[in-house]
Amino acid sequence: EAWATGLRNPWRFAFDSSTGDLWIADVGQGEWEEVNLLRADDGLGKGANLGWNRREGTHPFEDGPDPAEEPGDLLDPIFDYDHSGGRCSVTGGVVVRDAPGLSNLEGAYLWADFCEGALHALQADGDQVKDLDLGTELPGVTSFGTATDGSIYAVSTDENALWHLTQT
Repeated sequence: EAWATGLRNPWRFAFDSSTGDLWIADVGQGEWEEVNLLRADDGLGKGANLGWNRREGTHPFEDGPDPAEEPGDLLDPIFDYDHSGGRCSVTGGVVVRDAPGLSNLEGAYLWADFCEGALHALQADGDQVKDLDLGTELPGVTSFGTATDGSIYAVSTDENALWHLTQT
């Protein structure tokens, strides 16, 4: 069963252990990266069309189908960003829940950009989202994980390292 369509290259997805919401980071074709939030209370995105190849994020994709033929039922990402500032490819993360040393980020979705090398957190309030640059350098992040005690880790190819994320 195809649950949802319109994803280009989802690079990591995670369920929020508290709400059941599904977060999906989707790598764009050329100019825009996006993060999608499929809320459990709204059916977890079953049958949703997230827009690829008609658009990247919320922006028309230049090589996509004629915009006049675009269906009106595309689900917008909760967050998108362009490739300025050395950004190139979104790496999806995890939702912080009971993570030792990260209580200030409770409920936030952690993510990174492979090229930028900085750790970010999205804080969603309804359909509004705030992107926080956490001021932490993490070059080449390709994945995140959560341990049984709630600790959060990130894998970096640039450093050939496994990072344990804690508040400093």
